Amino acid sequence: METQPPAPSQPARTEAPIAGAETADTGQGADKKAQRRQRAMERQALNKKIGPWKKKVEAAEREIERLEARKAELEAQMADPDLYGDQARWSAVSKEYGQVERHLEREYQHWEEAQQAIEAIERQTATDDD
Repeated sequence: METQPPAPSQPARTEAPIAGAETADTGQGADKKAQRRQRAMERQALNKKIGPWKKKVEAAEREIERLEARKAELEAQMADPDLYGDQARWSAVSKEYGQVERHLEREYQHWEEAQQAIEAIERQTATDDD
């Protein structure tokens, strides 16, 4: 007679995951998520600082465009020899041309100041990151 092996007294165990393996993957995922969240917060903070300056740049650019167009119109009028025969009209065009040039100069200054402020903030942020 053949003897049979004894029946196992305990049920077969399934392999348990290695302790810490699952948490390491989850930990890396959490780290990446935290890093993404941190970068998003940094971008928001940067945009909060730069945002008003960007609006000033955009406003200055719109005004510069408008003034440049008006200056070109006035220059076209000043190129017309008939303008010089009408002293009142010549005086008005000449006066407006001078005003447009002064306003243009001011807008260029506003644009440049805003651009410099943006660059300074970006430089400061870059040095803070290092």
